[in-house]
Amino acid sequence: MDFLGVWSDGCVGGLGLMISVSLKSSVTVKKKKKKKKRERKKKRTFGEWQNSEEYLKAAAAEARWLEANLNMSGGKSPVTLKIILIGNSGVGKSSFMNRYVNHRFTNMYRSTIGTDFLSKTVNIGGDTVTLQIWDTAGTERFQSLGTPLYRGAHCCMLVFDVTFRTSFSALEEWRKEFLVQGEPENPSDFPFIVLGNKTDLSNREVSRQQALQWCEEIGAEYFEGSAKADLDVEKPFLRAAQSGLQQYKKHTLENTGHFQITCKQLRETRNDCQC
Repeated sequence: MDFLGVWSDGCVGGLGLMISVSLKSSVTVKKKKKKKKRERKKKRTFGEWQNSEEYLKAAAAEARWLEANLNMSGGKSPVTLKIILIGNSGVGKSSFMNRYVNHRFTNMYRSTIGTDFLSKTVNIGGDTVTLQIWDTAGTERFQSLGTPLYRGAHCCMLVFDVTFRTSFSALEEWRKEFLVQGEPENPSDFPFIVLGNKTDLSNREVSRQQALQWCEEIGAEYFEGSAKADLDVEKPFLRAAQSGLQQYKKHTLENTGHFQITCKQLRETRNDCQC
């Protein structure tokens, strides 16, 4: 037997096995290192993440996107207008408001207790405007709510029932009360919209001419319609929005400073830990 040949073959085979085991061990070590690196990355604190390069890149990209969109929109802030509906109880303030905002009408309405409001977004001359339409109780026991409610209004709608003369005669008192409690900056040019409801009924007591004459005396605009029959409901609210927006632009101080977004750069930090 050739013992030398057997011995040499054994050595070569053993060496091949050792190389194979060594390569496998090296690959395993590299995988373990990558796994540990991923785990350390996952365990980073929020502060470490904020100072990381990935975070700063993402924040910078978001800042560029936000600034580009602000430039496209002109950096305009949304406008919210407060529209107040006042008048005697039962004239249909809630009905008119709900017909305009929700396109609904019901005969089951009850008298408003205190106040109620709905909102609707409209476009006025290229400006997106959110209308906050406030419906007030028309009974005397809730008139104490007027002061906090009326203040900050941009337009006031005086509502009456064309089939009930008393509700029309009461508008002058409602108007005076609003000017006293609402304290508009310039009462002489504050916008009032007079609205006659229930024109679908035949037993009319207040003519259109009578209403127009009074509106001319006080400098208000007049509209009439029917919440029940859905007649000319939108027009008075759109006009109130236009007048309210003019009031807003005239008396509201707007800051038009440049809005700039900055992002801090990655800082080089030195690890002084002695542990």
